[in-house]
Amino acid sequence: MYQSIYYQKSTETVHLWDDADGYMTLPYTKYAYVPDSKGEYLTITGLKASKVTTWSPAAEKMGLVFEHDVRAETRTLIDHYFESDEVSTGHRILFLDIEIIKGQRYSKPREGYNVINSISFYTNTDKKSHRNPNLKRICKFGDLPLGFRKSPSFF
Repeated sequence: MYQSIYYQKSTETVHLWDDADGYMTLPYTKYAYVPDSKGEYLTITGLKASKVTTWSPAAEKMGLVFEHDVRAETRTLIDHYFESDEVSTGHRILFLDIEIIKGQRYSKPREGYNVINSISFYTNTDKKSHRNPNLKRICKFGDLPLGFRKSPSFF
């Protein structure tokens, strides 16, 4: 079963991480289904349909193109795992808690000028809580990960 998936639109490539096969890259070609009396697929409305990689905007507007708007990630997962009911293994779960000093008011996430009082996290892999209760700095939106990278002694 898959662990993670990412679609790189610029190269039309799907990056897929699988439990058994590991990391793989797959070329992606968008496709849909159009009514066709000789088609091998059946639509939700009971019409026979064929798989196509090109179609007209007019046919799309008239509702004659099925599944044209399915995201690349979803399409790839359906194509690879439709028959499987397996659950992925080996996931790591992270619980993250960031505490701030409220001050005059709570700030919005994009403002984020309140002082961070404590950061802690727990993972299911090592079953330990990691924390830094004496963190006193003002963080602006977006610079917290850089702060983590600059201070490896945080943990």
